[in-house]
Amino acid sequence: SPYMTFEVSGKACNLKLSWTAGIAKVETETKEEKVDPSCSAHPGCAALLGLCCPTSAGDALDCCFQDTRQTYHGHTFKIIGKDGNSWRLYTLPHNATLSLHDDQIRITYHQGILRLAYLPDKISQQLLDTHAQVIPISGKVTALSDSEYILSWQTYQNSNNMLLMLALPHHAAALRLGKQNLTAWQCIKGRMSAVIGTEWHLHVPKLPSAKFHYASASRDPATVELVVHTDIDALSTIDEVALARTAGIYSSGKRATRLAGLALAADAVHSHDAARTAALAAARAVSPWLDPKTKLLAFDLTYGGICTLAG
Repeated sequence: SPYMTFEVSGKACNLKLSWTAGIAKVETETKEEKVDPSCSAHPGCAALLGLCCPTSAGDALDCCFQDTRQTYHGHTFKIIGKDGNSWRLYTLPHNATLSLHDDQIRITYHQGILRLAYLPDKISQQLLDTHAQVIPISGKVTALSDSEYILSWQTYQNSNNMLLMLALPHHAAALRLGKQNLTAWQCIKGRMSAVIGTEWHLHVPKLPSAKFHYASASRDPATVELVVHTDIDALSTIDEVALARTAGIYSSGKRATRLAGLALAADAVHSHDAARTAALAAARAVSPWLDPKTKLLAFDLTYGGICTLAG
C-alpha cells in the first residue's frame, strides 16, 4: 500500500515525521475555515469543559489566544518538509484540527482513521486523493494451479472508489501490467506499478522445488572462504541487539538469512572453518529475537500470535 494507516480511538494523537530536516509548512485544501470551539482543542483552555473558542454565547475566552502554534482544519493535508519531500495526510471520516510546533504535528482529539502517504508528484497526488478512503484490512490467496494464483483483499471504505495498491516489478510481470501503469514510487527493486481493484490475478512460471543445499556457483573452496570471511570481517563489529531495535525485524532478518546462506555456501565446498564462522555469526544475528530480555516480541492479546515491537 502507498499509505501508512493508523486507527485513533478518541485520544489526542502526536504524529512526528521522521525526516531530520524538519517541516517547512502544512497546507490544507479544505475551504471551510471552521475552528474547533471546544475547550479541549486549545491548549490554553484544556483545563476547562465545554465550549471556549467561542463559547455558546459567541465570545472567545482569553485562553483561546495563548497558543501561538499554527493550526489547520480539514481532512486532507499536504505536509512539506524542509528537504523538499512532500506527504499527504488524510483524516477519515471527519475533519480534524492540526497544529504545527517545533517540527511536530499534533492532531487534537481525532477519532477515526489517519492515512499518511509519500507524495512523489502531482499525478500521484490525484491518485492518492481518489483512493484514500478505501483501506485493505485482510486478504487471502487462492491457488488455481501451480502457476496461477488469485490474491484478494477485504476492504473498509467510505466511498465508491476502488482499492489502490502498489505492485513490485516481479508482481507487475505476473499481473501482466503494461508500462502505462508505472508510477513514480521507487523502491530498491525498481519502479512500482499502481494496481486498482480488490483482486490480483497472478500468472507465474512453475517454480523449482526448494532444497536445503543448492549447487554452488563456485567449487573453489579458497574463493568461497574468501567471500565468507570478507563478509564476516566487515560485519563482525555490529551490535546485533541495537541493530534489531533500530532497523527492525525486516533488516535484522535479512542479515541473519544472508549469514546463513554464507554458511551453507562454505559448507557446500567443505570449507568447514568458514562455514562455522558464518554459522556462529548467523546465530548471533538471530539471538536478539530469541532472548526474552530484549523484549522485541510480544503476544497479541486481541488476535493471538507473536508480533514484533521493532519494525
